[in-house]
Amino acid sequence: MNKNYELNPKQMPEPWDRQPGETAKAFEAFTVYRDIPARTRSVRNTAIEMGKNSKSHIEQWCAKWKWVERARLYDTEQDKLRRELAEKEREEMAQLHIKAARAMLTKALKGLQSIPENEMTPNDVSRMIEVSSKLERLSRGEPSESTEMFGREGAPAAVQIYLPTNGREKKEDE
Repeated sequence: MNKNYELNPKQMPEPWDRQPGETAKAFEAFTVYRDIPARTRSVRNTAIEMGKNSKSHIEQWCAKWKWVERARLYDTEQDKLRRELAEKEREEMAQLHIKAARAMLTKALKGLQSIPENEMTPNDVSRMIEVSSKLERLSRGEPSESTEMFGREGAPAAVQIYLPTNGREKKEDE
């Protein structure tokens, strides 16, 4: 056995890494096999990818070095890493959105204080607070709108849904 592989079990290579005693050629063939998408992964496609006319030698390596199991473990690990990265990116995005929402709300509140009352409609004020509050709530994973249910025992509950006007209300002078 190669002295490089005489390690304690905690230092053994991962299943998708080169295994003790595995030749460089067998490992190269495994990496080709491993990197073929799972739905089309096969010894035949590995032989084609490597430009080999015969797949018999590759079939022997596949069986001897347990390629199917190693590739499955590799796929599982890659999926785990993708999910962890996606979760980290979602968290970073949420934190960025929270900062943006806070900055918007702070600026809106300061702006409200500096704008003369006669230059701003109540709708303007309401809309700024609504947008910045909604962004912060969404970033925190909270609902941005509420739905309330009312009803008496035995009677179907009435549903109230808030639908923002988005500036579509009529102006007084129209």
